[in-house]
Amino acid sequence: MSSFVVGRSPSPTALRARPGWTTGFPARSTAMAALCTLLPIWYLLGVLAMLWCLPVLVLGSWLLANRPVVLPRGIGLLVALLALVAVSGLQLRSIGSLALFGYRLALFASLATVYVWMVTVPDTVLPSRRIAGWWATAWVWLVAFGYGALVFQGASTPSPFQLVLPNALAAEEYLRDLTVVRLAEVQSWLGFPLPRPAAPFAYANGWGSALGLLTPWFVHCWIVDATRQRRRLGVALALAALVPIVVSMNRGLWLSLGVVAVVYAVRSALDGDRRALAGIGLLAAAVGVVVVATPLGSLITAKFDNAADSNAARTSVYQSALGSALDSPLVGFGSPRRASEDLPLVGTQGMLWYLLQSHGVVAAGLFVGWLVGVVRRAARLATPIGVAAFASVLVALVQVPFYGLLPQLPVVGVAAGICWRERLRTAGAGR
Repeated sequence: MSSFVVGRSPSPTALRARPGWTTGFPARSTAMAALCTLLPIWYLLGVLAMLWCLPVLVLGSWLLANRPVVLPRGIGLLVALLALVAVSGLQLRSIGSLALFGYRLALFASLATVYVWMVTVPDTVLPSRRIAGWWATAWVWLVAFGYGALVFQGASTPSPFQLVLPNALAAEEYLRDLTVVRLAEVQSWLGFPLPRPAAPFAYANGWGSALGLLTPWFVHCWIVDATRQRRRLGVALALAALVPIVVSMNRGLWLSLGVVAVVYAVRSALDGDRRALAGIGLLAAAVGVVVVATPLGSLITAKFDNAADSNAARTSVYQSALGSALDSPLVGFGSPRRASEDLPLVGTQGMLWYLLQSHGVVAAGLFVGWLVGVVRRAARLATPIGVAAFASVLVALVQVPFYGLLPQLPVVGVAAGICWRERLRTAGAGR
């Protein structure tokens, strides 16, 4: 049997018969479950940022030992992207910059590995529904961290992992941000200290990006595919999440949630499901009432009233990234760079701009092209979990200009893999 199968899934029976399934597979799936369900522990230890890199080792080693491996359509774009990213790193020299480059490269490799692993392992062995439950649990943890940021807004302490880092690595600002225990980014541009939720990520934008990507899984597990009692609790959790969502001042997150709502509304309309449409309308009305009747509304208004400086800073950084892309279109410059002490690093305000600055125009085109391909192929999915996976990947595509997405790449890989699974299952059911 060939070591690689392109575009179709091998027989689940044949895969189960392989010895590796009985020894190595359970540990791999347990590792994914532990990452989501024990997320606060990994964060407090300071290792969560590193764990997002583990799929390339944990799942990659399993794939190599348990062929045939399924290569889904579009994987060539990710392989080419990895090659360009690796070549661009040859320009870096310092230990700190090389370490951070290795970290980012591992995240891209983890994206490709998770994608291949998800389509190689059939749903009958590791159900997509179970994976969705793990990511929905992670969503709940992020909301809990959001409330923690409001209560312990000034708290910041080195993590155990940060304390044992070599001095050459500990001196890197980005690595310190990845490993410090800090629940909130406290900013005062509204005239008073505002604790924007950040944990379990380094920055508030990371928290917002992850919450947006995970929201479809929460909706699926707690509202769509749920008992009546669980659905009521899910609605309560969704309304409770409004507080950290608004306080985050994260317009990209607000846009992401709007995309999720539109996906479910359109899907319900196409299915002729009036009850689902009515439920979406009632939830939207409840959100509107909560925002208007509480101080949350004034925070939203203040955000848009004071957005000029933020928009100007982002525009300047975007222009610098475009300039870098024109100067080195094939391989970029290997990493973000400092253009001004008053502005963020060039290449840190969105995945698109990171790729243009660090790895070049071609790399940016490969990544966006892969995402567009996944979205296009998954757009017709009508199964409940397929809709959730499609919504998550679509949110990732919408976030590309605004959020870095790097630590969240494995989340995108899982959603893309489930999209592929559901396309195969739907096609098989139609034969």
